[in-house]
Amino acid sequence: MPDPVFVIHGVANRDPSGFTAAVAALQSASGVEMHPVYWGDLGAEDQHIAATLPPVGAPTDILRAESESPRTMADDALAADLFTARTPPSDARTHVERTLREHLTAAPQDHDDGLREGHFTPIDGDQVAEYLAEVWDETTWLQRTDDAFLLAEVGRDLARALLDASPEDAFSYAELRGSGPTDTEGRMRSLVRRRLSDLDRVAGAAIQATVGRINHALRNRFGPGTTRFLGDVLVYQRN
Repeated sequence: MPDPVFVIHGVANRDPSGFTAAVAALQSASGVEMHPVYWGDLGAEDQHIAATLPPVGAPTDILRAESESPRTMADDALAADLFTARTPPSDARTHVERTLREHLTAAPQDHDDGLREGHFTPIDGDQVAEYLAEVWDETTWLQRTDDAFLLAEVGRDLARALLDASPEDAFSYAELRGSGPTDTEGRMRSLVRRRLSDLDRVAGAAIQATVGRINHALRNRFGPGTTRFLGDVLVYQRN
């Protein structure tokens, strides 16, 4: 008859029932008498981990319920590190400009919108590109990304904003008869700046929200186990 086997678990184990069940499964599969030796209660004290790290499976909205902002300082710092440590792609604006020109060129330029004696003034792609270059350095997130899809969407949205501008805001409509002259170049520049700022803010919010989820997932999955592991090692050394 074979000798019994005493099974001892490793560090960072705080689940006696799970460990016992695992040993029972091994015994059943091998046919060898096995005895679980649980010592996790002699390891590092871990009752306060939940106060500093999110418990496994805790929903993000509960973790952030006490925060005034949906993001934490750690989330913002991680997002900043990820995007400021990289060299800003030199062709990011060029990519936006290329897509912008493509959509402006493809858009119909000969409608009159039904205004009496009105006409549509074609949009000068070179002029728009000039305004884009002027305000590009004011962006926080867009100038740091090399995501081709994101940059293409920015160019497409800018083109749509310019083409769909209302008569009150647009540079693309001739002045109505009897009205005074308008600063069409100033309106175009302002529209490009406002739209680009809005898109940059949305991109930043999306990036920070994603980084926040990554941050919480890392803390959730690896934080408690790593803390218990190192705690048990220190207990070993002390004893």
